[in-house]
Amino acid sequence: MVGDKIKSYRFSILMLFVLVTSQSLAQQGIIISGSVTDKEGVLPGATVFLTGTKEITVTNDLGSFQFRNIVPGNYQLVVKMMGFNPFLKSITVTDEPVNLNVVLEPSIALLKEVIIRPNKEWFKNLEIFKKQFLGENENASKCKILNAERLLLVYNKKTHVLKASSDELLKIDNNALGYRITYLLANFEYSQKNNSVIYNGYPSFEILKGTNTQEALWKRNRENAYYGSIQHFLRAAYNGDIRKQGFVVYKLTNWVPGGAGYRNNIDSGEYKKRVVVDSLMEPINKSFKKMASKQALFVLYMNHEEDKIYKKAGYSFSQLFNDNRLEVGQVSVINVLSAGVAVDDRGSFFKPQDLFFEGYMGWQKISNLNPLGYTPLD
Repeated sequence: MVGDKIKSYRFSILMLFVLVTSQSLAQQGIIISGSVTDKEGVLPGATVFLTGTKEITVTNDLGSFQFRNIVPGNYQLVVKMMGFNPFLKSITVTDEPVNLNVVLEPSIALLKEVIIRPNKEWFKNLEIFKKQFLGENENASKCKILNAERLLLVYNKKTHVLKASSDELLKIDNNALGYRITYLLANFEYSQKNNSVIYNGYPSFEILKGTNTQEALWKRNRENAYYGSIQHFLRAAYNGDIRKQGFVVYKLTNWVPGGAGYRNNIDSGEYKKRVVVDSLMEPINKSFKKMASKQALFVLYMNHEEDKIYKKAGYSFSQLFNDNRLEVGQVSVINVLSAGVAVDDRGSFFKPQDLFFEGYMGWQKISNLNPLGYTPLD
């Protein structure tokens, strides 16, 4: 049965939900600076970055760091060094410099001397992790986790759940989009029984250098990854131009997310009860808007077809709904689990647990991720 093969994904990638509100200013940007220490003294070599952006650095011999030309807005600062717990802090940049004193605490993993010894079972779990974390598309095949040996992978045979963690920032080269991603993995759980994955983390992006031919290809691939993505959809919803951007959106009444709910929805004629939507957002203030209602949204992106790998695997919702009209686009369902989900003009959203992505949007993973604020003109 096609419905049994459909996968649902509930995930939180910080570049999608950290609300970074920036405004163009005539004056020069603001400086964010600080020092990183532990109980013994300064910590040189700690990695510091602003989540979802290209701002990343390493503390110097004095344990100091600095970011220049930061535009006003709300940011998430991440500090990580091997052997210490990650430090996370939300900061608001206005028109004054920001200075921080960061004190890191030793990690429990270090105290317990956790040692990862890759074996046959570990490599098997690694392949599952890569498939669920990086993705299954062509872009994913061109991604490489440079320090995968630092992953602690634990599979529970009773619950059929794979959990992943790391005491280091993951380094991922995305040779499809031309990024090196530094990623703090906060949580990863894949349920083999339910065919669902929940993960969240904190990425930073560095632009790879390549030949003119490579960079032209990366530019095209970034655009392809952006169009029809969650970021693209939420930005279109924020700006009120859903249809202009190629999306057709319907509300679904009494939709049950995931699993057996698919067949219940279809058998009850749920698909026929769609109500077309032109406006999804209500203003909160001049920077943020919120989802207007708590309801499932049937989203069809008309400008691109679904990936052949995705369709061949039998995941497509067009097969589930048995509607040939859906073959022309990418079909997703976005479950709005809480009213008032805040969205900014970059297509990022707050509280990832409040949105549950099914269908094509849920299938997109790290391999299709662009930095916060990316536009096809970049």
